[in-house]
Amino acid sequence: MTSAKETFFDYGSTDLKSFFDTCSNKPTKIQKTIKPKEEYLFNVLLLFRAPDNGPVRTGFILKGRELFYKISIARQFDSALIPCGQIVFKQ
Repeated sequence: MTSAKETFFDYGSTDLKSFFDTCSNKPTKIQKTIKPKEEYLFNVLLLFRAPDNGPVRTGFILKGRELFYKISIARQFDSALIPCGQIVFKQ
């Protein structure tokens, strides 16, 4: 993903059906060193089915070095934390 594609529908992604058909059941991994004053953009995709969906809120939560993806759906459940790995700050 690039900042130029941030405002595009689906962030400019194409051929998602092919990806879902072949890769959606495989684990993914990002290992990236971000230098001071540098940015790194990535897109998170979450697929789920819930009847009577309420407003969905998601975001990353950092507890110590452990990284979690938090999801909450109004009228469904308060929130759930999905473990995503860790962030290591180097000096």
